[in-house]
Amino acid sequence: MCEMSLCEICGEYLSISYCPICGRLGCSDCLIQLTPVVRVCRDCLNKYGRDKVLELLGLKSRVSRPYTRVKLIR
Repeated sequence: MCEMSLCEICGEYLSISYCPICGRLGCSDCLIQLTPVVRVCRDCLNKYGRDKVLELLGLKSRVSRPYTRVKLIR
């Protein structure tokens, strides 16, 4: 496995994306889904808070409520 594809936060799992605030690669455990298309690392989320992160990304005016997952009933 290529070390460059590992999560830069925990170093244990493969990265799936990067944090648009700090630029670090992160795995699904270390990146928090803010919107259907935006994930940020938990360090940046804890440091700046959800509202400030959305503002820094230019999404403050477009997102009115937190992204939630919906379980489909079959």
